[in-house]
Amino acid sequence: MLSYLPWYQAAYYLDHSAPGWCYEVRSITTVGAVGAVTVRITIPAMEGLIFREATAPNHWESKGYGDPTINAESMILRRAGSKLGLC
Repeated sequence: MLSYLPWYQAAYYLDHSAPGWCYEVRSITTVGAVGAVTVRITIPAMEGLIFREATAPNHWESKGYGDPTINAESMILRRAGSKLGLC
């Protein structure tokens, strides 16, 4: 069984575990009908800023639920949080 973590729950975990975190879209690249969105999550720590980046592809012509760019951002927020061990 695979559990699904919605973006707002990932943000909740980040708020709880890493106060002061920030999130930024680093790039949006398009090749034909496929786009790739890259984001960075940055967490302030005593040692300095710690960051992780993640990228997710998405088909711009997707007929699934929601906007393709927002869906990609949601996926990437969870991936980058996962790389930090928080989501």
